Amino acid sequence: MIGNMAEALSQEELEALHCWEPEDRVPGRPAMTEFRRGLRRHQALWREANGHPVGSHPIVPRSGKPSRSVGSRLPLDYARATGASFLTPEARDAARARTSFVEPHQSFDHQRFWADLLWSPTLAVNLFGELATDLPRVLWMIHLGLIYYWLIDESPNQQRTRRLTDTTLDLLVPLLRAASLPLMGPLRKRALKVIRAIDGE
Repeated sequence: MIGNMAEALSQEELEALHCWEPEDRVPGRPAMTEFRRGLRRHQALWREANGHPVGSHPIVPRSGKPSRSVGSRLPLDYARATGASFLTPEARDAARARTSFVEPHQSFDHQRFWADLLWSPTLAVNLFGELATDLPRVLWMIHLGLIYYWLIDESPNQQRTRRLTDTTLDLLVPLLRAASLPLMGPLRKRALKVIRAIDGE
């Protein structure tokens, strides 16, 4: 457990890994504090093990201004050039596609997206990046299936369709979470192949 790893770590040990961040302390919640520190340490060790350089705070240091190393970050130029924050080619492609345009009024931290290994949008792309191209069509097929069932549903007030919709949503969320796990990679690729065949690709 990451939390257990953090229990024995002192401030000095975390500082040696550039992982001591006061913001990781959650008042009144020692287990959460340990989890956050352990997670930051885990990312720093992963970065070192893969030969990636250490990042900083601020993410882009300014000349003449103070800055410090942060073990769970990468230098921004390096991160953008290599896509090292993203673990698969599909995740890197999804990240580059998402950052290739700016939506009106969007609030999106491009620097942290590329350089911060613990930034939640970065983690989300690592989880679901491989599904980015095909997920919309999967959801569209489910939507069409529900519409078809609604058209032939002869139950009072389409109660069966309502139940089917509710149970489908209850099933869909954990399925998407499970599909993002590395262990599900081979099965996920087969499922996507079937979906693309249905779609005529």
